[in-house]
Amino acid sequence: MSKLSNVYYALGGEIDSTDILARKRRKRTIKPKNRIMPITGLTTAVVVSTSSILCSAAAIPKQEVPKNLLDFEIEVFSEQKSVQEQVNDFIFWGQMKKVNQNMKAQALMEEAVKAQVEEEIRAKNFFSTMREMSIEGKLSVKLAKISDNLNSLSALTEQPKKAKELEAQIASQIEKLKQNLAEYPTQFGSLKLSLKSERKRLKEYKKLRREYEEAMKKRLQEIEGLKNFYNSFNRFSDVSRNLGISKEHFREIMAAIHYGNSSVFQNNADFFWELAEKYDFNEFLIVGICAWESGWAADPIEANNFSSQRKKDGSYFSYETENEGIEAVASNLAANYLPINGKYYNGKSLDGINVLYCQPDPDHEWAKGVADCMLMIVREYLAAIE
Repeated sequence: MSKLSNVYYALGGEIDSTDILARKRRKRTIKPKNRIMPITGLTTAVVVSTSSILCSAAAIPKQEVPKNLLDFEIEVFSEQKSVQEQVNDFIFWGQMKKVNQNMKAQALMEEAVKAQVEEEIRAKNFFSTMREMSIEGKLSVKLAKISDNLNSLSALTEQPKKAKELEAQIASQIEKLKQNLAEYPTQFGSLKLSLKSERKRLKEYKKLRREYEEAMKKRLQEIEGLKNFYNSFNRFSDVSRNLGISKEHFREIMAAIHYGNSSVFQNNADFFWELAEKYDFNEFLIVGICAWESGWAADPIEANNFSSQRKKDGSYFSYETENEGIEAVASNLAANYLPINGKYYNGKSLDGINVLYCQPDPDHEWAKGVADCMLMIVREYLAAIE
């Protein structure tokens, strides 16, 4: 080919159809070389090793860098960028990948630290719970001892000396346990309530014991009074005064009667006592009269008329109930025989009542018999308690 043809060809001219065909063939087989700007160091190494990746990815449009670096993925590059820009983007991607890995590692480390802290907290709570359970168990044992002692105390009401000693021991135990619980102001609420309940029980038992002691003291005084009554009473003694015997004690005295129809006296013991309190006369007066007049209630002259109460025409009353028959004699004595201004008053003794209550009776057998019945009741009771 001539020099002119070469120049012409170089400037893009076409000589003939054969030459044109050869040029097209050559164009298909020869790839143009990429022109790379001078780079150095790491950039050169990356370009050489990744040139094939960059060329194959050149046609894919570039994506924006995600805001969340943990979701960062490899970026593709636009064909409009230069090779240097593509290399820089690739380097940036590598840095972001490393940052991504570091952040993931940091997240894993934080999770591990968090898990460790939670495990330490759980362990601390576990040991705290176990310690609390151990303390609660020891305090519960102390409370159980107090409860057992209180149960024992309930059986010592009638043994004041032993009861006092056990009360002092329980009070000391309660005080010590109270001090132990005070060290845990926000814990062991159920134990504190139980201790409060036990303290209340102790107070109740102390009260019962004091009441029993007072009752026993009064009982001893009453027994002493009964002995004096038995040794000094006769048909001339004053029967208008109450001896001061308690209802419970009087009930026991009536239970000692074993003559005749004793159930009348035992079943109506409270009523006999209440009438004596109501009219303020000797507790054994009505009992003695009923015992003498009806053979210890076994042979009343009329129905439930244990004291032989008469009508104005001389006939005898009958009563529907035992209480009516008993109250009939009590109200009659209180209204007519024992008051100074009473219709049949002749003194406050059995002998004085006998003057008009039972006629004719010149030897005062009625008064002697009633007095004997009253003394028999007391004698039988004193014999039973000795």
